[in-house]
Amino acid sequence: MLIVSSRMSDAWLAELTRQQVPAVVVDWNIQAARQQLSAIQVDFRPGIRAAVQHLVEQGHRRFAHIGGPLTLPTSRARRDIFLQALLKSGFASKSVPVIEGDYHLEGGRDAALRLLDRARPPTAIFAANDLMAMGALIGARTLGWRVPADVSIIGLDDIALAAQTDPPLTTVAVPRYDIGVQVMQLLLGLLDHATTAPAITRVETQLVIRQSTGPCSTAVRSAT
Repeated sequence: MLIVSSRMSDAWLAELTRQQVPAVVVDWNIQAARQQLSAIQVDFRPGIRAAVQHLVEQGHRRFAHIGGPLTLPTSRARRDIFLQALLKSGFASKSVPVIEGDYHLEGGRDAALRLLDRARPPTAIFAANDLMAMGALIGARTLGWRVPADVSIIGLDDIALAAQTDPPLTTVAVPRYDIGVQVMQLLLGLLDHATTAPAITRVETQLVIRQSTGPCSTAVRSAT
């Protein structure tokens, strides 16, 4: 069994172990390891930290986050890593507005409309997935904001459409092909009984820079 879900519970995974179901879990925080299951760990930290560094190097000082539903561990992880990276770069994370989205286009658009209508709007927005980032592009355009001249936007996933938006989307890429290869290697090992102990394989995210991010304008930076 291959399990790819943001709603896994320890109790559910423990039941797989109890029934001795051969399984591989794609999991960001390796809760599967606690239940003696093989897992692929997706490490969001390298990509998100690189995204923050990229924005800081472009002169941005006002940031915002459009997150996924905070009932999901992956949403909280992406938010926390982003805020921790900002804190490490010298920015007070408490001053960063965070809007809970829904991982859909409309949620990203609505969140961007709220963020960019603030008295001191952000100059850089990090969305927890590409669909919400694309929605943020639409929201910015609705208000007459130019991307990236007025606001930079970064997504996460690097889905196929990310390179086709206007402008093409800067994003934190999840190596889906590598995940698929490693999942099958683990599954085949279980099926052939070649794998006896749980195996944990880690894959890292990385930043893909396109045209939705750019330098913060001098006028905005001087007003920060």
